[in-house]
Amino acid sequence: MEAQWGFNALSKFIQVEIWLFLVGLMSSIFFLIFKKKINLRGLLYDKTGNHKYSPERLQLLIFSLIFVVYYLFDVRHNLNLCKTSNIPCSLPRIRTEFLFALGGSNFAYLWAKLSSILKERRSERA
Repeated sequence: MEAQWGFNALSKFIQVEIWLFLVGLMSSIFFLIFKKKINLRGLLYDKTGNHKYSPERLQLLIFSLIFVVYYLFDVRHNLNLCKTSNIPCSLPRIRTEFLFALGGSNFAYLWAKLSSILKERRSERA
């Protein structure tokens, strides 16, 4: 019985430690954004010489945010299910559709980036 209590206490301690680390990491990132040490001004602009708006970056950001929000809700649902059913918790599986959508989004971004680099190199040669 004492060993079980020790493992439960250790598990709770590790959970609290992980949450403190994540909250500290997020708050330091938000603080640096607020203090303008992390620049978000050019987040949606192309980094090549013309500095124009990049729809590929926007779609990559939107798909990534949708995936993160979906997965966090899935984790929360899984935690609630574990607490009510009194079963061991684990991370939820990532659905194949989301992996394909995220992979397609990254491929579209990389394809557009590659085509813009090749177009820029062709214009430099001419």
